[in-house]
Amino acid sequence: MLFSLIAATGLRISEALRIQRSDLNWTEFSIKILGKGSRERIIYFGIERLKLLLRELLTISEQLGVQSSYLFVSYQRRQPLTPRYLQKVMKAFLTQNCSSRCTPHTLRHYYATRSIERGANIKAIAMLLGHANIATTLKMYCHLSAQYLRQTFETLNPFSAITLSVEQIVANRYQLLVNL
Repeated sequence: MLFSLIAATGLRISEALRIQRSDLNWTEFSIKILGKGSRERIIYFGIERLKLLLRELLTISEQLGVQSSYLFVSYQRRQPLTPRYLQKVMKAFLTQNCSSRCTPHTLRHYYATRSIERGANIKAIAMLLGHANIATTLKMYCHLSAQYLRQTFETLNPFSAITLSVEQIVANRYQLLVNL
């Protein structure tokens, strides 16, 4: 559940592990995050899959009798999980199931890259990631996939046989300007 939350929101591991039940706002479907430098920001979980995931996590905690203010707790020790523990769990899982060398932080890169590829405003992504400077987002998290680059090349190349409608050209130019 934690890995899904990180991949869907771009949270740092430490930020996700510090989430307390009181940080969840079920009216606005948001979570108050305490980021680097003790800066607060809000992320959203209004996507149905995330709402279900968080409700299920709370239900499991209640069923197991976990009395903790933290959202992610070791059910055996009744203590908040640690970043090192999560790194070990992910490494063990990936070693058993595939040859990937991903880390929990890779999920943050995944979130940022996929959001940008889907047309998200880069400044908005920088704010959601908790970056004070948009240059950090561009430098560290903008890894466009080969598929996206190929699609961009084939669609927007002046020699391409693909023709776009005027509406699509205007929309593409608008997105370019908005994402600067």
